Amino acid sequence: MQPMQPLAGPRDQHFLALVAEGSLSRRQAVVLVALALLFWLMAALFIRYAGPAGLFAGAASAALFALTIPSAWLLIWICKRAAGLGTGQIVAGIALASAAALFCDGVALTWSPSLYGGDRAALLPAAAWLLWGVGTCLTSALISRPPAGGLIGQTLSRAERGPLYGAPCPN
Repeated sequence: MQPMQPLAGPRDQHFLALVAEGSLSRRQAVVLVALALLFWLMAALFIRYAGPAGLFAGAASAALFALTIPSAWLLIWICKRAAGLGTGQIVAGIALASAAALFCDGVALTWSPSLYGGDRAALLPAAAWLLWGVGTCLTSALISRPPAGGLIGQTLSRAERGPLYGAPCPN
């Protein structure tokens, strides 16, 4: 039996290798996680004060959900500029930032819900808004790519698809 290999070692060139859209450098990953923590804290504090003000009920809630859509584009623009993301790195970068923020929400909602306010029952619409916001950011990142091969992805060349997917079927 071989000994277990460490998850990360000195040979690794990146903090995380996000292959879906392109690798992120260590600097980009650190900037994105730091921004995610900042945005998460801002959202948590917003929930703390917006909940008692009634912004998660009725028509105010619908308006808040609608305003989240342009806010997602703004957050993506900030992340892209601050981390220096290229077009092919946007989805990977926003996915990393979203994951960091979701981890914080999961921990805080479970073990420190008082951060979001006093009433646990009132946290349900706020938690729904958080999930909506993350989904909006991820969807906006997906559709922000150039539509070279369709809405959500580029068409790969035969060489990029590899021999199994690019070769004609034998009859």
